[in-house]
Amino acid sequence: MITECLHYTSVAYQQMAAFNPPTLSTTVAYVDPGTGSLVIQMAIGALVGGLVMVKVFWKRITGFCKNLVGGRPKHDEHSN
Repeated sequence: MITECLHYTSVAYQQMAAFNPPTLSTTVAYVDPGTGSLVIQMAIGALVGGLVMVKVFWKRITGFCKNLVGGRPKHDEHSN
């Protein structure tokens, strides 16, 4: 008796799912002010942190770029 009930329940569910497919609806997401503020602060922090990193490593960055284009040799033969 229980197996027949489970069988009919699953068949009924399959028929309902087949005749009532889920509709595509546009949902509007809600972001509260605290979350929005946190996201903005993280973006500003990442930007400022990147700028500080470029400032700190500026000589290394320019030296690396000069070495790529052959601006100066690595070792001078006359400096011992």
